Amino acid sequence: MLADTSPTPDGPVRSRKDLPVGMPDHLDPDALMKPGDVAQLFHVAPKTISRWEQSGVLSAVRTAGGHRRFATRSVYELVDALGVASGHLEEVGGR
Repeated sequence: MLADTSPTPDGPVRSRKDLPVGMPDHLDPDALMKPGDVAQLFHVAPKTISRWEQSGVLSAVRTAGGHRRFATRSVYELVDALGVASGHLEEVGGR
């Protein structure tokens, strides 16, 4: 079993209780996810994830090449906010 805390790049220890509930222990909350990976988690098309970003449901950062990336923490916070582990969530963002 993993410890309740994990080191951060800055040195302090971060508690698992500060992370989204549904987020697996092996994922880095500061890592970035590709739209296809987020879409797979929610069982929607990558275009739906783009629409969610455009409507403000999810925040994205852009790579130097202009590609969207989503913070793992933000993705799993949305999972928690919707009260699902994953599922058919096409209606998020009004689409």
